[in-house]
Amino acid sequence: SLNGMVWSVCIATFCISVSTLRGDGLEQDLSRDYQTRVKDILKNYCYECHSGETTEADIDFEAMTTLADVRKVTSVWQKVLHVLNTHQMPPKDSPQLMDGDQNALESWLSKFLEHEALA
Repeated sequence: SLNGMVWSVCIATFCISVSTLRGDGLEQDLSRDYQTRVKDILKNYCYECHSGETTEADIDFEAMTTLADVRKVTSVWQKVLHVLNTHQMPPKDSPQLMDGDQNALESWLSKFLEHEALA
């Protein structure tokens, strides 16, 4: 029937869309952006309190060297996005993220978490 065919096309389109979101291209972009942009932002604004021997809230960004490392602690990244969005971090007495860095970090986090939710 025509309704059945329309429904099949809709399901196929949805499946292609989801597989495209989960595709290697997005994963490569996430990994590249983490290496070239996100790690620098974290180093500039977060390492003082969240790296090496100083790991407040048990968060050690310095130990997260690859996207695979990041994936192991997805809940940490959910918390990071929340504290950025609610301006809890960085603390008021610490250097604040420049708008470009804030936007880049929040954008990357949103893409990463969405990708992980679909995985």
